[in-house]
Amino acid sequence: MINKVAVLGAGNGGQALSAHLAIIKGCEVSLFEHPKFKENIEKINKKGGIELTGKLKGFGEISIATTNIKEAIEGTSIIMIVAPSFAQKAFIELALPYLVNSQIIVLIPGNFGSFEIKKILKDNGKDLIIAETNSLPYACRKIEEGKVNVWGVKSYISVATLPAVNIKNVIEILNDFFPIPLHPVKNSLEISFSNPNMIVHCPTMILNAGRIESTKGNFMFYCEGMTESVCKTMEKMDEERIQIG
Repeated sequence: MINKVAVLGAGNGGQALSAHLAIIKGCEVSLFEHPKFKENIEKINKKGGIELTGKLKGFGEISIATTNIKEAIEGTSIIMIVAPSFAQKAFIELALPYLVNSQIIVLIPGNFGSFEIKKILKDNGKDLIIAETNSLPYACRKIEEGKVNVWGVKSYISVATLPAVNIKNVIEILNDFFPIPLHPVKNSLEISFSNPNMIVHCPTMILNAGRIESTKGNFMFYCEGMTESVCKTMEKMDEERIQIG
């Protein structure tokens, strides 16, 4: 059984997953945060872990929370990157010198990230298996650093691997310790096209750009931002997504 896991990214999802792994599965979790955001982990180190409230309750002990990537991933079998898609490359580039081919990288969520990460690894002589999910396992927000409120937990999330031939082996490994069920799909294209993020958030952001700038983001993104015309654009984008997929 996997019991030593690295989580890269100490935002809302990264902190929730780290605590959940420690509480439910008893994993030894090392939590890494980019040095630019070191304040995210200072309180976690002082407290010795992360508290979950809401749908999940408990205190998950974190073996180490660090901005030292080597310290975070050394000796781990699974490396989970829980970060916005634009940050995945930065995490991988920091980790590159210390990655070994026996490790599995899991992007949570992927958003086509496995293709970019696979090329970076190949260009640097690395041959790791990459898995990616279609979504975060939770709806959650940090109340403060080291304390996360979980509003909801998904009944399952989907996962794919690159290359796809590794899915059976990887799903067996991940299901052994992952805190919610994982559903395998055919390949990384399917998993990425099934993520609603690009359809829901991208057009809403772009079509509300003026409002976001003038209010400095102080408006209700879903209730106020998704007007009838915005939703019509979303529907057309989704039709195109289905045709491509």
